[in-house]
Amino acid sequence: MAATAKTRSSTRRGSAKTDDKATGDEICECGTCRKIVKEDSAALLCGVCKFWHHIGCENVKKDVYDFLSTNANDDNNSIHWFCRKCNRSAVSMMTKLTVLEQNQFKMQNEIDSINGTVNRLGDSVDKMECHVEVLQKNITGCIREELEKEKRRCNVIIRNCKEGENDDTIAVECMLTEIGMELQDMSLNVERLGTNRGVDYNRPIRIKLPTPELRYKVLQKAHKLKNSTTESFQSVYITPDYTRQEQIKERELRNQLRIRRAAGETNLRIRRGEIVSVVRDEDNTETITKNYR
Repeated sequence: MAATAKTRSSTRRGSAKTDDKATGDEICECGTCRKIVKEDSAALLCGVCKFWHHIGCENVKKDVYDFLSTNANDDNNSIHWFCRKCNRSAVSMMTKLTVLEQNQFKMQNEIDSINGTVNRLGDSVDKMECHVEVLQKNITGCIREELEKEKRRCNVIIRNCKEGENDDTIAVECMLTEIGMELQDMSLNVERLGTNRGVDYNRPIRIKLPTPELRYKVLQKAHKLKNSTTESFQSVYITPDYTRQEQIKERELRNQLRIRRAAGETNLRIRRGEIVSVVRDEDNTETITKNYR
């Protein structure tokens, strides 16, 4: 511990002292034995309680006292001495301060860790919100798509039917009759789609049939138009009333079909959203094989 050696010229606030009425000198008492600390006494001033203490009362060795006396007034004021009583308190306080500092350091690390976790959770929440937003859009899109399919479940589209030559309803009835459909008591809703672009363009025709079963039959027999006795019907083809998403998928399938046919594959058809191999036997029975690539 560092020390301040006692000299009669030194006065410290808080040291035990009284005035000698006869001489007017200050009288300092030893903080240990309560006896007077004389001018020539070997004593040390405690840096905590500010009492002077005989070195004999505090069991301070002479060489230690000499060192402290010599270095008591260093320029940095870095040497201090504590009496035994104050030293115990100082050690206890320093221990507590050290533990407190360690706990504070540990707590700061925990706070930093918690902050890091909170930041990561914040990032996760942000990502989750993005995923939820995307999922909501996908769900909304799926619902709209299903509603569109439901609206079109009884519809077919007739393409390349010449426009302006005959009444569209009459032309459609003739086509359906040629492919073997019975039209008695069948109510047909026929409409041209889009804007009339002129004589060189034939707008598609949408037919709304009474039931999905009739729609299926029309699509199943539509290939017979190729062998129609009416020449203008031979270039006409009938497709389902696809939604926008189904149109994109159908276009991709047709591109794949063209590529595969160009590569030499035969008997390929598009059935129910897939490219399949269709082979007919002598009895005109179809054998369908899924042909994945």
